[in-house]
Amino acid sequence: MTTTNALVATKTNELPSIRNRAILVNLTFHKPQLTKLDTKVTREAEAKHSASGALKTQRQLYPKAMLAPILAIESEARAHLRNNGVEWGTPGMYLIDTEVYLEVRMKLTDYEKERQQAVVKFAQDWTNVLVKAQQQQGDLYDPSVYPDVADVTSQFTMKLYVAPLGTYTPTMFTNIEEELREQITEDVEAATQSALLSAVGQPLKRLFGAVLNIYDKTSRDKSRLHESLMDDLAAAVTLMPALNIMDIPELDDLAARCSATLQRDLSTLKGKDNPARAGVADGAKGILLSAGIDPTDLFKVDTDGARKELAEKATDNIVSKMEGFF
Repeated sequence: MTTTNALVATKTNELPSIRNRAILVNLTFHKPQLTKLDTKVTREAEAKHSASGALKTQRQLYPKAMLAPILAIESEARAHLRNNGVEWGTPGMYLIDTEVYLEVRMKLTDYEKERQQAVVKFAQDWTNVLVKAQQQQGDLYDPSVYPDVADVTSQFTMKLYVAPLGTYTPTMFTNIEEELREQITEDVEAATQSALLSAVGQPLKRLFGAVLNIYDKTSRDKSRLHESLMDDLAAAVTLMPALNIMDIPELDDLAARCSATLQRDLSTLKGKDNPARAGVADGAKGILLSAGIDPTDLFKVDTDGARKELAEKATDNIVSKMEGFF
């Protein structure tokens, strides 16, 4: 890596030099779920070895050889970013000199295109992927855990997070070419937008996770109701105003609706064929349906992972409708 003036510390002007001549860059790759917790095999293994809570058997959904081209490109892209910057604070966050930023960004864009081409090849070979997965897993193979190939490929994404070192102002980077300054501004604004959407989504995931749990427990007659059932909802509702950093009224209204519709003393919900219990279940179902998810999907796979996936889906559905707020 070539040392540049932006990354050379001086005793008199270190911070201003860095702030005006370098930016923070982080590269992340997202993929579909590659493993699946196998509760049946886990229980069997624990029983065989007289163990309890000591094991978690993860089933590899896709043969490594089929994913190898995609993962190799990701590794090359990370290496390119690492070789052209210095790690700054959080692992994976690099300080990049503005003089080389455009070149680095263009190369990362090339890696993104190359990776997407590898993903297309992966999709085109989908039948063979499943055949090899079945061969690898043997009797453990379960075709129902594999989503549609379009859903799988759409989850292969790359995100470039770009931020100034400190507060971004129009006077920053005035010493660089206009084209580069415009590109940095565009990337910083895109990263900020993504961060805001993520921040909005976090309290929503907590809220929908609590609502899904309430629906799961109250819609099953034989399910035990624990004190934490309503505690999780109360915590999500109470935290919403503080976590709603954008002060979006719709989020506070949703939390209030969940509280008014679902918050009940557990003693009033116990017993088979309890109308109050059925009312809470119906209320939770209505809230979830309004968020674009079918809560009965919970019963297809009885795991915490299913609840998390549905909470994320509900959050994504709502956030996608709220992008105009930002």
